[in-house]
Amino acid sequence: MTNTNVAAQPLWPAVLVVLAGIVAAMHVGKVAPAIPILRAQLDVSLVQAGWLLSLSQMAGMLTAVFVGMFADGFGLRRSVLWGLVLLGLLSGLAGLTTSAPQLLLMRAIEGAAILMVIVPAPALLRSLGRPRPPEHRHGFLGDLHAHRHRHRHVAGPSANGPLRLGNLVGNAWRHRLAHGFVI
Repeated sequence: MTNTNVAAQPLWPAVLVVLAGIVAAMHVGKVAPAIPILRAQLDVSLVQAGWLLSLSQMAGMLTAVFVGMFADGFGLRRSVLWGLVLLGLLSGLAGLTTSAPQLLLMRAIEGAAILMVIVPAPALLRSLGRPRPPEHRHGFLGDLHAHRHRHRHVAGPSANGPLRLGNLVGNAWRHRLAHGFVI
């Protein structure tokens, strides 16, 4: 027996969930192109640069299960929305930091915010109840990292990137880290 209410549901909520996942995934690799500029302007050492690059992955490794339990209790939609709000705020604040330790703290909290979006997204897609098999929706969600790389390299200002904001602005790394705030 088919449920006619499921077929009548619009597609846009699923598209919004996938777009939220793409935005969150873009935050994973936004620091890498800015490392040379960060080293020059904030005297970030190679060790600190390594920590900046790996903090979001370490947050995922250590806290993903807890973020999943939190999202179940807090609500899937609320978790995704608050995760996006945190990502935007933290990206804006990261552009205002004046020291490497502040930047490391922002990046660590940002790793948890990324998880608040990415972890509940598959369950939220499943709960939308579209008539197609869930593998189609999860296939789009699995494509997040490909979108992240494409948008990061096109839109992200780096010293050698297409926008070359490093040549236009003395504090180009601030624009690079605040890129997620605009998106």
